[in-house]
Amino acid sequence: MKACFRHLLWIVLAVLLVFTGIFGNPSIARAAETYVPTATYNGAPVPDWGGISFSSLPTLQDGGSIDIPADVVNQLGYNPSRSWQAGSLLGDVMMLGDVQDAFGFQGFSLNDIAQLSGLDLNAISLSNFDLAGRQTIASLTRTIPGLGNLSLGQVKPLADLVNGNLTQAALKNLNLNDWGGQMLAAPISAIANHEVLGSLSLDKLPLAQYSFTQIPGLDQVQLGNFQDWQTAFVNGVPGLSQVAFSQFPLSPGQFLGFVAIHDVTYGGDRSHKESRQTPTKFSITGSDKVGFKHPCAQSQGCDYIELRSPLSLGSAGSPELNNARWIRGGKGSGEQMVRGGEGILGQLNGGKEPTGRHPFGSAFKVVLTQTDESSGTGQFSLYFRVCHRGAIDLGCTPYFIGPIPFLPTKEKGMVFVGLTPMTPPAGIESPETPQEVQDLIDQYDSGSSSDNSETCQIDPSKLDAVSRAALSALPNGEMQKAAKYIPHIMQACAKAGVTDKNQLAYILATAEHETDHFNTTNEYSRAMYDSCGWGEGLIQVTWCENKRKVFQKLGLPSYKGLSDKRLHQPQIAADALCRGMKEGWYTNRNIGQCISGSKTDLACARGVVNGDYDKVGGVVNEKYQRFERALRSTNRTSAAGKDISGAVVCSSPNGSTGGSTGGGAKNNRIMQTAQKLRGMNTSMGPQGGREACAWAVNKVLADAGIAPIGSNPNYVPSVASAMKSGRGTRVAPSQAKAGDIILARGYEHIGICQNDGCTRVLSNSSSRATFSWQSDRNFAGSYNNSSHLGEAPTEEIYRVK
Repeated sequence: MKACFRHLLWIVLAVLLVFTGIFGNPSIARAAETYVPTATYNGAPVPDWGGISFSSLPTLQDGGSIDIPADVVNQLGYNPSRSWQAGSLLGDVMMLGDVQDAFGFQGFSLNDIAQLSGLDLNAISLSNFDLAGRQTIASLTRTIPGLGNLSLGQVKPLADLVNGNLTQAALKNLNLNDWGGQMLAAPISAIANHEVLGSLSLDKLPLAQYSFTQIPGLDQVQLGNFQDWQTAFVNGVPGLSQVAFSQFPLSPGQFLGFVAIHDVTYGGDRSHKESRQTPTKFSITGSDKVGFKHPCAQSQGCDYIELRSPLSLGSAGSPELNNARWIRGGKGSGEQMVRGGEGILGQLNGGKEPTGRHPFGSAFKVVLTQTDESSGTGQFSLYFRVCHRGAIDLGCTPYFIGPIPFLPTKEKGMVFVGLTPMTPPAGIESPETPQEVQDLIDQYDSGSSSDNSETCQIDPSKLDAVSRAALSALPNGEMQKAAKYIPHIMQACAKAGVTDKNQLAYILATAEHETDHFNTTNEYSRAMYDSCGWGEGLIQVTWCENKRKVFQKLGLPSYKGLSDKRLHQPQIAADALCRGMKEGWYTNRNIGQCISGSKTDLACARGVVNGDYDKVGGVVNEKYQRFERALRSTNRTSAAGKDISGAVVCSSPNGSTGGSTGGGAKNNRIMQTAQKLRGMNTSMGPQGGREACAWAVNKVLADAGIAPIGSNPNYVPSVASAMKSGRGTRVAPSQAKAGDIILARGYEHIGICQNDGCTRVLSNSSSRATFSWQSDRNFAGSYNNSSHLGEAPTEEIYRVK
């Protein structure tokens, strides 16, 4: 049977992810000792992030590999395959794309890194920068502001690149007379726009012969703006491995939570039998997948350290930690593996990772890797993971890259446990939305996508000058995503009475930072702060108390809990941002106390939202400066609050722009039902939801009162055959309406058109097993290289009869 997600699932699961010996290879044996600089938190040793960098971490104790086939690599756009040996440096194993959610390195420029690491950019060559050779003249011109205005002769590496690759074909359509017959006088923008010369890549140069500073502005570009930035290894970016963890754009969390006394050590000694005779109970370890009270999986028990609460010592302890057991992680005798990872990459390593905890956030996992009962000691180590986000979201692997020796523990000493999160509720990724909440959501604008995968078109003539200036402050790659939110922010701030342009600039900078450059209104980690979940909205509102306050202050129906998605609505999110910062809802400090008139205290301003200025202040400040410069040029002193209807048009993730679909009553029923079922869990479908695209579409049809299509309704080619045999009428893309059914090339996938022209499609997400993938008509190019193009060389759109 044809797989619904053939090139991004069966290949991945059946052939692709080969992982060798992560836990099976011989480890580099070490006695328990301290491997990183430490500080203390309520008497417990904790890492001193200011003294820890990638270069200072111990080497990996086990080797392994990730092998991804060419078919999948072509769809991803870069190759995350790699292998490593025991003794490898973490910076030689981790790519920037692996940790974009964890550390945010893409927000750094080389100049930022140089200042933080002490690197002298004048002393390095272009060959020291992994990404240099992957850039073309065209990509550099797009990336570096002002580079295109320089003449070719002003930038020696580019001049040498062009001179060394001049051919008759390269000179075609290039009129040298425009520059006095001199190629070197040509503006770089003209070279970049040339179909041959613009595509020349720097890897054709002997990069070691050129100084990094010979390309003006290269050091000012954020890493995330470089072509193929995800592919660079941490150690391939000069100075990055020397930057302290505390200086990362997304640094490990502040020390928050409980400490406990390491009372007794069990296991790791041949003379000890008790821990292997009875099951191990009272666990405080596990994974994000199974929760952190996961009992030992071995019938005869596991090795562990037993804890007790230090309440009697006056420390930050919890009664729940008395007799709690931190179980040893691993695949050996007395050790435990648990389910981990998410999406397609979650299948790597058998979908398993060593049991442990996340006391410092989701960037890595802390695992008890050694216990020695005779000496009463243990050793904690770190494990990392690989994530792939983007148009094709592969999810994250289990935490399997490690172990890296971290901190020791000894009986009667203190252990930092962190928060004790609850067991994640089932379906935490997409909690079911009660009808009463959906009715509230439907009262507001339709932009409810938390991952901002929409494409927005901007008509500058219909925007006020302040909004245009704010959008102009953003890199080109961000502008369309930001367009969904910035006009709403302008309206909300005008209503809130924000009349100081510098205050407005900092509010915009806060939104850009908190949403990861307007990519998401959901906190990536999905860390459960309390029963109300994680950070949401343009300001990442956390904690039940704050979320309830937002809706109370805005005069809206009360907050309904984890399933309430209204903070992802641009209108509500913007009001929570502007009024919240203007009136001081979140930390009892308002923006006017920090920025007003001649006063500009940026550390104070960050404190309006969060007390993490030492960690992210510099990153937010840079964004503020961009917005401040852009807004300074306008005559107005505040957001205009102009009606934005028609200025920005974003196709709705829940349907078209509203009203009738124009495709008839049947299309209307399909659209209404698709809106109602958006986000539904499809794990009841084929392969646990991973191949449920046809199943999901037929589920929508059935709930809309329409008979399922196809003799095998779970099989896309069967649906296509039925459509051609009378169940549907094929329509051209220009005639497509919301509610029409679209089949991908090669009949690899199927979805429901969400607007006229079918430029927006809703379908099953194979990686998440939910009816939630929002794509374009081409399904983000995922099936362009289908091996079944002979059956369907292009997408086909049908109107159900």
